[in-house]
Amino acid sequence: MTQNTKIIISSADSKYFNLLLELFYSVKNNNLLNEYDFGVLDTGLNNTQINILATHGILIKKAEWNANVSDYKIRGRDHLKTQFARAFLPDYFFNYSVYIWLDADTWINDKKTFLFYEQGCLRDKLCISPQIDRAYGKLAKVDWFFGFPKKIKTINYKNISKSVSYKFGRKYALHPTLNAGAFAINDNKDIWKCIQRNINLASKKGRIFGTDQVALALSVYENNIPVEFLEQIR
Repeated sequence: MTQNTKIIISSADSKYFNLLLELFYSVKNNNLLNEYDFGVLDTGLNNTQINILATHGILIKKAEWNANVSDYKIRGRDHLKTQFARAFLPDYFFNYSVYIWLDADTWINDKKTFLFYEQGCLRDKLCISPQIDRAYGKLAKVDWFFGFPKKIKTINYKNISKSVSYKFGRKYALHPTLNAGAFAINDNKDIWKCIQRNINLASKKGRIFGTDQVALALSVYENNIPVEFLEQIR
């Protein structure tokens, strides 16, 4: 079978298998398999599930811990490998010009909207959606003490402060969280290497969950990698 030049990748363990299949069928029903291969990072699928995926021509790779993570943090939760592995997609699936990541609990409802991700990354940028919308109202919760902010409650502040430093947590506390569940990057090695460096940085101190969002935030806001922001579609 001839390899396409573009690939959609997701991940799943046995509990997320049915959601993964729904995602795959949404890709198939939108006639994207003529242009895209479909790949899966296995974080705990059983043999029956792997065989079902293989019958659909889906490419399957066993996910690894792509960063040094202490055993006391892992505690047998292999599904969290995705937090790191999605920053190393070209190391799992070789020689593609377009890599589009979609979480297993997403699906493609509109092909034109999906193709915005492809268009953005083909401009040599990370293409991603900030978690912000005009209908959201308050974007942050702040506890005040005599007119001064005592506690800031945002995803960026919590995750970056615990993973990297309070300095960076404060610096990017009010920046929009970037949705790590759907993004696109071409084969630009500089973009991938920047995100990978920040994955390794974020993995040293903080909890595993959210490491990917910390790495994306630092790569975009601190390191200024080229980025194309998409509006969230609700």
